[in-house]
Amino acid sequence: MDSVDIEAHIGAARQRRLSISALKQDMPLVDHLASRLLKRFLLPVLIVYLAVLLANFFVHSELTKKLGEMRSTYARESAEAKKLSEVTQAQERLFYAYRAIQDVNMSALADDMASLLPDDMRLTSLVFNNMLVEICGEAFSSETVMSFVDALRDKVKCEAVNVISLEKDRKEDLFRFEIQMML
Repeated sequence: MDSVDIEAHIGAARQRRLSISALKQDMPLVDHLASRLLKRFLLPVLIVYLAVLLANFFVHSELTKKLGEMRSTYARESAEAKKLSEVTQAQERLFYAYRAIQDVNMSALADDMASLLPDDMRLTSLVFNNMLVEICGEAFSSETVMSFVDALRDKVKCEAVNVISLEKDRKEDLFRFEIQMML
């Protein structure tokens, strides 16, 4: 390629009247002006681009950090909410189970049993355990124990009355018994 003297072209262009149409026709001058313009604007544009990239990096880093914190907070709160839900459900089940238990007046029940107690029988223990009543005692005959059980079934409102054990003590000539009542 031919070496073009740019300074000579610029000097000649200053001498002539500078117009856009004349500038379009002089390609080496256009090329020179464009390259100088590019050199002037290239560094500031690259610096602005670098600044935008750095700002984007820092913003992205912070957003990623915040997102991680939010996810861990969400996971922790979700686990706490699940535990709370399980506790609440357990409390509701316990509440409904408690409401299903009948309200039994134990003193009235003891009075009813005392009125049914035959003269030749004595009670050695009376244990109330939830809805189960365990009655232990002694009698002179097994018929007395069975009549007491029949009287309990007829007079006391309960689900079941069962004789758990009925044994004769040979030394004292007494029958020891254990009765369970399901209320």
